[in-house]
Amino acid sequence: MTRATRRAHDVALLTSPEVGSPACDICGTADALGLGTCVSCAQGAGESLVYIERSGRRADRSAIESWLLDSLAGTVSRDAAHDVAAGVRPVVSLPSGAAARATGALSARGLQTVAVPRARAWTRLPTGFVGLLGSVLAAGTFAAVAAGSFQMIGLAALLAALMGVAGIQAARSPAWIPAPSRMLGVSERVEREVRATLAGLSRGRARGYLKDLVTLSLPLLAPPTGGPGPETSGAVDRLLELGSRAAIDLDQLDRSLGVLEQPDDAGAMDVSVAEAIGRASETRARLVKRFEEALASLARLQVASVETPDELVELAERLAEDSVRRSRAREEVRRLLA
Repeated sequence: MTRATRRAHDVALLTSPEVGSPACDICGTADALGLGTCVSCAQGAGESLVYIERSGRRADRSAIESWLLDSLAGTVSRDAAHDVAAGVRPVVSLPSGAAARATGALSARGLQTVAVPRARAWTRLPTGFVGLLGSVLAAGTFAAVAAGSFQMIGLAALLAALMGVAGIQAARSPAWIPAPSRMLGVSERVEREVRATLAGLSRGRARGYLKDLVTLSLPLLAPPTGGPGPETSGAVDRLLELGSRAAIDLDQLDRSLGVLEQPDDAGAMDVSVAEAIGRASETRARLVKRFEEALASLARLQVASVETPDELVELAERLAEDSVRRSRAREEVRRLLA
């Protein structure tokens, strides 16, 4: 299979009706970019711009345009989709971590993408456009020499500069700017923290625990007997806030210990290092137990269908009580990896 044929096959797979967009872990809407959360829920500063690399085949570009128009549910114009498929306009602006995951997910589905820092958007200007700017300057210089009026050089330089600024602005303008939405029903501060944590965590155990914690906690805010009392709302807020921070701790411990626990060909491990790894492993195991206990209790509360703010507070306290130990464990493994 030639490179062009493989690219066509990959694009066909990407745009096939059988390849549906997964759902956002938070709000349930389409997750066209494969982040695990929709872009609206991946709130944060958009430091990176996600571009699709231009294909040399018109059929590929047309297929990508159609996929964008379908997957993004009419929120992208046809002209914008055309520019995105041509590789001269970003699909979306995302926090750097989410952008890296988006490019990885799209690449896994056969679409070549790249995340570019916003400050380097000028590197995406097409070669032809750069040549056009040079032609404007050259033509202005030639006309100035022929007419004996060097003011024309300044006018040509100004025109080229204005064209360059417009081109860079276009290269920095995402085709898709999703409207922010509030879906969780908790306080705005906690919702921001939960969404930012879910958007920042890679798919793994920690992210799964936090997702399940959100899924099982939110129905308590809408009991069948009516609206929740302020004590229940406050307890759910606190539980999700601490759960977000605990998930970050667990993710960091999982990744760090995954490196430290690899077999070392250098020989026996230093006793102090082994002890530090052991303490961190115990802390991780304790945190996993806390999450599993919390999820089991929340699942039971769903069946009970009663407001139990005291038990919610207790669940939050269990996640909070080991925070100092988790901080020490993270710092120990950080020093070992330094």
